[in-house]
Amino acid sequence: LACPDGVAPAAGAAGRPASAPAEPKRQRLVGLDMLRGLTMVVMLVVDYTGGCFPGIDHAPWDGVHLADFVMPFFLWVSGVSMSISLRVRPGQTRASVFGTAMKRAIRLFLLGVFLQGPVLEVRDGIPTVNVNLVSLRWMGILQRIAIVFAIVAAVELFIPELPGAGEFLPGHGKAATCSRRFGVGVFRSAAAKWAAVLAVWAVGTVLTYGVRPPASWPGCAAEVFTCTAGAEGAGTCAAPDDEAQLKSMGCSGPGFLDSWVMGVRHCYKQGSDVAAWPPTFAFDPEGLVTTLSAVPVMFLGLHAGRVYRAAKEPLPCLMHWASLGAVAVAAGMVVSIWVPFNKRLWSPSYGLLTGGLATMTYAAFFAAVDAAPQRPDSAAAG
Repeated sequence: LACPDGVAPAAGAAGRPASAPAEPKRQRLVGLDMLRGLTMVVMLVVDYTGGCFPGIDHAPWDGVHLADFVMPFFLWVSGVSMSISLRVRPGQTRASVFGTAMKRAIRLFLLGVFLQGPVLEVRDGIPTVNVNLVSLRWMGILQRIAIVFAIVAAVELFIPELPGAGEFLPGHGKAATCSRRFGVGVFRSAAAKWAAVLAVWAVGTVLTYGVRPPASWPGCAAEVFTCTAGAEGAGTCAAPDDEAQLKSMGCSGPGFLDSWVMGVRHCYKQGSDVAAWPPTFAFDPEGLVTTLSAVPVMFLGLHAGRVYRAAKEPLPCLMHWASLGAVAVAAGMVVSIWVPFNKRLWSPSYGLLTGGLATMTYAAFFAAVDAAPQRPDSAAAG
């Protein structure tokens, strides 16, 4: 094709037309790195000092302590990262991108089993690989992240957006209505995705609070004992340090369902209704049932990333994130009146509170470093 006005295209060193300039990379989200770093610092603090200061360790049952913010913050940060990396680029299909995401999820799941199964054990100071299929713990922190990642990836890739509904108009003037400035259209464009995520959350919530173990279930016995496996497999069952906590775990819907689905010996906390081995009921704080309830937190992070891509200025992002975070926190506080904060059950109030605080914390970091005047090294920060 001839160029306008007879202007010939520029040629490269080999006489071929020069390729189009590469699209400039967006500045790295330093605020996201700060939030990820803060979460890791809190994790290390509570891991090494939580036993000395119960106020920052995980809440025994109802309530929320400092340690209870680590997991949802990691899920939220992972969601933002997904909004950047999980895209269908030219030459790719949704199925191929999802296949790549599933490979990552499977590797992460297997790594979690290897570390928390535990497959890798330290005996007498010597790392030892020990695969015991009788008592291998299937679920754990990394396994939960992997499952939630796979679910959110499937929702994002295979559930379509509504066309023309995601307009995000920054600035002022008659055309810039309040809803457009706050990016309400981003919610409308992803309405089907949000419906799918909330459906998964509803299933997890119903299974958690709607399923009641039968009276004959050992976890609901009048007296319960905590069981600890020995080095050779067999173990002992003795009076627990906190009987009320063990009863709450054992007689819960997730404890009952996870014990049946995964097996008592494959869960984290094991107990019995008699002071003798083997255990007859169990509970896993990262079990399958409560993992379903954790899906919205990661999707909320992905939504925050979608807002960043849709907006053209920092101010609309901050308005959207701050408003969304404040509404989520307020909703969590209201819901906690009827359904207390509970990390082990991943209660609705807990998910709303932690997801909202993660959004507001990131908004503060973004305002401090990413929305500030361009840094001198921004050209190399991509």
